[in-house]
Amino acid sequence: MQLLNNKYEKARLQKQRKEELTGALKNGSKNEKARAAYMAVCIILSDEFEKKYPAQWKAACYDRSGYWKAMSNMLTSQSNDYFKALHNLKAKFIAAGFKAPKKAYTDNELYNDMVVWKDPSVIYKE
Repeated sequence: MQLLNNKYEKARLQKQRKEELTGALKNGSKNEKARAAYMAVCIILSDEFEKKYPAQWKAACYDRSGYWKAMSNMLTSQSNDYFKALHNLKAKFIAAGFKAPKKAYTDNELYNDMVVWKDPSVIYKE
């Protein structure tokens, strides 16, 4: 997904997707909530959702954080520094309160571990 630089495109996407994302946030499966959290951060609805639906938002962020490979790649990968769009996406997730995993996983760890979702309390232990 291209990051939103055009305020009109951002407003259109927010209006178009808000109802769908709200429904997923409130009543969706773990996967749907995780996707809603991701999309809300991307189209800059995370602050609004956090204020209107704090418990649901927290749960959706927890579900999103469990996708440890994607979150690790986004939040700890050094390649993000070379790709402006990925760097900007990382900044949006950090601003929305997401934290990087407790360690930067190696390529072998990421690609050889077949577990897609892990309990965030294990991945993000401080």
